[in-house]
Amino acid sequence: IPVEVKYRRRIDHADSRGLRSFIEKSVYNAPFGLMITLSDDVASDDPRIVSIPLSTLLLLCLLMANEPYLHMTLTELRYIVAVARERHFGRAADACFVSQPTLSVAVKKLEEELDLKLFERNANEVGVTALGAEIVHQAQQVLALAAQISFYHGNYFIKR
Repeated sequence: IPVEVKYRRRIDHADSRGLRSFIEKSVYNAPFGLMITLSDDVASDDPRIVSIPLSTLLLLCLLMANEPYLHMTLTELRYIVAVARERHFGRAADACFVSQPTLSVAVKKLEEELDLKLFERNANEVGVTALGAEIVHQAQQVLALAAQISFYHGNYFIKR
């Protein structure tokens, strides 16, 4: 998979010329390319080019490297995105098709692993901490990238 780094806030069509020419050469057999950017609001007009911010790439690399001190999974990232969206552990568990204790234990494990609190819990609602919101945002980007990678490699039946 070809990777090009454009660490700036705005990308125009000419900025992706090298990456596009690499993808178009059949000898490389590259179904898509990654463009590493400064922020997450930068996008390419070419659907074969996946733009991701450097912070998300680093989180994805940690997941893929399977470091001994960091064992987070895509499933745990799905769980925290669901909790942030639903603002309730029970509803998030229902949305993920797991039991509430399963989801709660996984979220707690991830919080302990990261050594930070992602959510403020009270009797009626779950709030997202400031740092938790940033982690949830990055988790959404990682899940979107994982889905796109899976799609381009023929696995059309991934969980979203």
